[in-house]
Amino acid sequence: MFKKLVIVCSLLSLFSVANAEILQMKDSIDNSKYIYSLSPKQPLQFPKYFMFKKIINNNSKDYFLTIQNDNGVTKTFSCAEYFKMTINDKDIYTFLPTFSDVSGGKQATIHLSNAIITNFNSINKIVFKIPIFAERSSKLSSYYYFEVPQPILDEWKQVITME
Repeated sequence: MFKKLVIVCSLLSLFSVANAEILQMKDSIDNSKYIYSLSPKQPLQFPKYFMFKKIINNNSKDYFLTIQNDNGVTKTFSCAEYFKMTINDKDIYTFLPTFSDVSGGKQATIHLSNAIITNFNSINKIVFKIPIFAERSSKLSSYYYFEVPQPILDEWKQVITME
C-alpha cells in the first residue's frame, strides 16, 4: 500500500510540473497590468522555458512570447533569419525576435499580432521553427523545431481571457 501511495504522489508531482504558472503584476507608474504564463524550467531541453505575457494599458492589450535558452547542451539562437510559427499545421507567421542576454543564456521575444490573438481559442497546435547556430561556431547549422505542449497552450488561452 505504501509503495502505491509513493507512486501516485510521484505521478501527481510530475503532472503539476508540466503546467505553467500564471502570475499578475500591476505597474504603479502607469497603472498597466501584466499577466504572465511562465512554464516550468527544463534542465536539459530546449527551450529552457516560455513566458507568455499580456500587457493591459489604457484599453490596449499587447502580447509577447519569450523563449529562454540557457541550456549548455543545446544550440543557440541565430539572428540571421526570422523565427517561424505554424498554427494548426496550416497558418505560418514570421517574426523578427528581439534578443537579450540573461544569466549566461539568451532569450528571444516576439510580439504577437492581433490576428493571432483574435483566433487563439481555435488554436490546437503551435510549432516553432527557430534558426540556430552550432555551438562555438558562427555558421548557421540548422533549425530547431518544437511543438508547444498542450497544457502550456491552454494556459496561454487562459491569460488571453483574463482581465
